[in-house]
Amino acid sequence: WDIEPNEEIFLDYGEDWDTAWEKHVENWQPNTQNIPPLYHLNNAREIKTELEQIDKPYSDNVMTVCFMKSNVVNSKNQPASWKKYSVYAEDASIGDSHKCKIIKRENKATRETLYEVEVEVEDDEDEGTSTKVIVNDVPRYAIEFVYRPYASDQHLKTAFRHHISIPDEIFPTKWMNLISSTTQ
Repeated sequence: WDIEPNEEIFLDYGEDWDTAWEKHVENWQPNTQNIPPLYHLNNAREIKTELEQIDKPYSDNVMTVCFMKSNVVNSKNQPASWKKYSVYAEDASIGDSHKCKIIKRENKATRETLYEVEVEVEDDEDEGTSTKVIVNDVPRYAIEFVYRPYASDQHLKTAFRHHISIPDEIFPTKWMNLISSTTQ
């Protein structure tokens, strides 16, 4: 019993799952919040400063992150210059993404918009400690909107969740890695 190229496997999740899905579809209500998708925010040319967000805030489920090296916290000069701690997309890692707030926006004569930001760099993730640093000359491409933890659509209370019951009998014996000695 091998699965050949272009063959499909259909799984029956069981009656409980089917019943729960049908009930979910029957009772589902669309999300009434008018929340723009992240790509709309990330495609925007400019980002609102903290002051601008007082009157026109972004949605509660999003925040901004800035890409720069973590050793920015060691900067002796405040504000630190982003150019010294810059990270470009092809070199970025998860540790180069830091929660940040937009303090000031400056439109340069070069038609480039640069930001002054307050970056929060985690000191000790286990203890929840962090250091805040002011960084200037941060280009727009080094700032990104992301969902706050547990705030994306998959975390909505109305999202469908139900365990999948797959009976052992549907799997060939060869696939079973926990075969007892009595079934061999």
